[in-house]
Amino acid sequence: MKSRFLIVLAAALCCCSCIESSFGIGENLVPGNSIYELKTVEFPLEDVQLKIADSLSGYSTAKVTFGSLIDAEGHLTARTSAIPLVPFYDTLDFGKNPTLRRFYISLVRDTVSVADKGQERILQNVNVYELSERIASNDVNTEPKHGTKRISRGVPVYNGGDSLSFEFTREFGEKYLGITQSDLTDMTKYLERFPGIFLSTEDPVGRGGRLNLFQVQLDVDTDTYAVQGNFAELQFSAEYDGARKDTSFLFYFGPDKFYKIDSLLTKGTVGNLPQYAFNATRQQTTGGKAGDYIFIDGGGGQKPVVSAKEIKEKLWNEIAKYGDPAQAVINKATLIFPFEFPEDYELLDQYPAYLNPTIRVSVPGFVSYAGLTDTSSSTENGGTINRSLGAYMPDISYHIQSLLRTGENAKLSNYDIWLLILRDEIRVLKQAATTSASDIDYLNYMMYYNNIYGGGYGGYGGYGYGGYGYGGYGYGGYGGYGGYGYNSYYNNYMSYALASAYASSSTSNSSKQKETVLDTHRYYNAYLNGPTNAGARPTIRIVYSVPKN
Repeated sequence: MKSRFLIVLAAALCCCSCIESSFGIGENLVPGNSIYELKTVEFPLEDVQLKIADSLSGYSTAKVTFGSLIDAEGHLTARTSAIPLVPFYDTLDFGKNPTLRRFYISLVRDTVSVADKGQERILQNVNVYELSERIASNDVNTEPKHGTKRISRGVPVYNGGDSLSFEFTREFGEKYLGITQSDLTDMTKYLERFPGIFLSTEDPVGRGGRLNLFQVQLDVDTDTYAVQGNFAELQFSAEYDGARKDTSFLFYFGPDKFYKIDSLLTKGTVGNLPQYAFNATRQQTTGGKAGDYIFIDGGGGQKPVVSAKEIKEKLWNEIAKYGDPAQAVINKATLIFPFEFPEDYELLDQYPAYLNPTIRVSVPGFVSYAGLTDTSSSTENGGTINRSLGAYMPDISYHIQSLLRTGENAKLSNYDIWLLILRDEIRVLKQAATTSASDIDYLNYMMYYNNIYGGGYGGYGGYGYGGYGYGGYGYGGYGGYGGYGYNSYYNNYMSYALASAYASSSTSNSSKQKETVLDTHRYYNAYLNGPTNAGARPTIRIVYSVPKN
């Protein structure tokens, strides 16, 4: 019994023993210049400008968008769309004495965008005109040139609830009966004679209106190859071998060149064919320095722009209190844009799902925007709306590191941060039987197409910013942030995801693919707190390390 008591007593003494932890062991073995102190600073953003996001790409491989609305505050938002109509085949036989029977178009509904849900099913007259010339601009804020004479039979009326189909006039149809084999030898030559059609609606007289979104991609049953939607059909009769017969030719929307359509459909993925429409935007908003509120418009309208000069000056002065700013390491940098919850919570649906930080890159003849968030990292915030905290908080760590290392003669306006609107979308892909070789071939020309309509500049890294070098931008495209090689939110095809999708199947199947894309189509109406707001104001929070003195 006594021995048992001694054992218990010894155990109690052990439990009560004081064991000290020393975190300094080996400290003298670490070089002094390798010991860093961690600091956190948060300061207000006082210089936030509201600017028009010019030169965003109007090309879209997913949407045909047109319509007009005026919201409760009197803001006008309008969209127009231009669509080239290109025959399925580069060889057409119209026979002898062709006579037009009918020329019509079918557009498959995607969705609608409104300021007032009561406007989702209003009737709108659709204006259909012929383009005066082939689409020559990339800028979403530049409307393509077009005629003023209607080319539709009557005035199409659309209620927002279904697909849209209408017939063209006889005069317009007979023009397409005049396509020659010479026209089909080169796409540029073809579009000079047959540039396509232009779609719009009238602006509302008062409050109300709607934006209409339709699909661009040819809708094909991959089992039967029956065309189901998003096409135009030219029906006519002609003499073949001495007998008059009825026949027709099909047209699809905006391929970048003439393809062998059979090969395209069998080797490619329906839903990601090399097609495009050109959508332009128009807004009645004014820019300037933000005050109590930061108003964010959709399309190519005004967006907040954060001054890089202000950030560098404040951060440099802060770090200089503890060490050499040139030696500092940026661990994390986060923009914080708070907003007040509207009284009607449904109005939050008009706020962007993402406000993504970008820089505007401008060289002679070329303007684009490059994303700053490392989208390959699950810990990086790309500007997702946080409804719990009432704020957008995108991370821009690498960009601030680059900004901090700029020289005295650097043009800091090149580092100004533009917040653009992104959105998650689901795209339905229908894949026919393929082989790995054909998948690779298809991906190659898809990436070539991206270089023309969405990722077109071969690289800006040679100029470099702060030693990082932004590279591979296009109109609305983004090919990487120097050596970090970030993935692109603005690449309409998400080519790497497609490569994976192509490799996954050798039989006909249908799948859904989630994409985060630049959104210039929908209506947005968001108010963030500005630099002079009486409540929470925009700030930047930076965690950094400096060598310990």
